[in-house]
Amino acid sequence: MKAIAFCGLACCVCSENKGCVGCQDGGCESHGWCKNDNCCKEKGIVYHYVGQLVGDYDKCQTEEEIIEMIKTGKKQADKCETKIQ
Repeated sequence: MKAIAFCGLACCVCSENKGCVGCQDGGCESHGWCKNDNCCKEKGIVYHYVGQLVGDYDKCQTEEEIIEMIKTGKKQADKCETKIQ
């Protein structure tokens, strides 16, 4: 199933390329050019958990917490007060 890309592109509703499985599922041959994909993978940030419409971003309560998570990575996301139920 196509997911939501790290850049926010909703691959799950895209009809541009019927053969594309989405970038998180290897739809692009190379992500070397994609700063969002490389950064999120490097820092361990998950945009959406498998089979869910929530991810690390949803753990944060404030804009400041989200910015800090993007700067520092997954460990900061785990410090945020969890809103996910």
